[in-house]
Amino acid sequence: MKTKNDKSFLRDLANAVHTELRHRHIGTPFRLKQKIKLRTTNTDGWAVPLGTFTGYQCRGELWLDRFTAHTDRQIYYCLYSYEKEGIAKLAQAVYREFGKHLSIYLKDWDDKSKDYRLAKKLAKSRFGHPIYERYPENREFFYGIYQYDATGLQKNVFKRLVERSVDFFQTIAEAVSTDTSKQDYETYQAVENRQAVSRHISRERKSHAATLCKQRDDYICQVCAFDFSKTYGTLGSDFAECHHIVPLGTNKKLRNTTIEDLITVCANCHRMLHRMDGKSEDINGLKKIIKRVQRK
Repeated sequence: MKTKNDKSFLRDLANAVHTELRHRHIGTPFRLKQKIKLRTTNTDGWAVPLGTFTGYQCRGELWLDRFTAHTDRQIYYCLYSYEKEGIAKLAQAVYREFGKHLSIYLKDWDDKSKDYRLAKKLAKSRFGHPIYERYPENREFFYGIYQYDATGLQKNVFKRLVERSVDFFQTIAEAVSTDTSKQDYETYQAVENRQAVSRHISRERKSHAATLCKQRDDYICQVCAFDFSKTYGTLGSDFAECHHIVPLGTNKKLRNTTIEDLITVCANCHRMLHRMDGKSEDINGLKKIIKRVQRK
């Protein structure tokens, strides 16, 4: 991505992400560092350790480098570890949220470059999706996502990058956490499987896919076209909710959630969708109800 000063941009981004992570009180198993500091990498860039996933021997980090072999340096929010066991467990825990990863090994590097980078440019289709780098020869393992320009990042680039980065680490932390005290089970009274409800709510409220979905739709309700920023000004900027198009309980097979499975909605439409029949046709049904009421 193009910035006037890449190093300063990463420093500012890391500070903002670190602050937001602290505000969200993610807690166990992610332990934030008290102070953050940039280090130079061998990929023609810099990295910032933000915290540690205790019990998994993994650090949560932000990188800005040229490892993708693209001309501009790219933001990479990721896990970094010297051991494969912990990072493998975390990668497995978030399979549903992030989807199938691309595996990268030493053989994929450009052995003629003075810096560590890929021999072939990372395909644009792989940006925004997980990458699992495995270098047992070097005792280094990475699991992360290179930022994706084409999905709603054009507006408020800095703020939206902060949100994506924070949600990446929060999604991982919540995937291995057993705390469900904040879940709203009342909305799903007819569903007996509490674990399924917990996963469903987590994906809708705060997950990487949910963030990409809302940024793709520019935080405008896709049912009634409500725009929080127009009604509430700065307070409503970059705010909306996310709804799972595939109804809860119909997905019995293990599958990942993509932004195509989600739709941006306002709070009112979201609640109304949850009161409906739990079918994929509910969205169009609610649109018809709104149009009918508006014509009166």
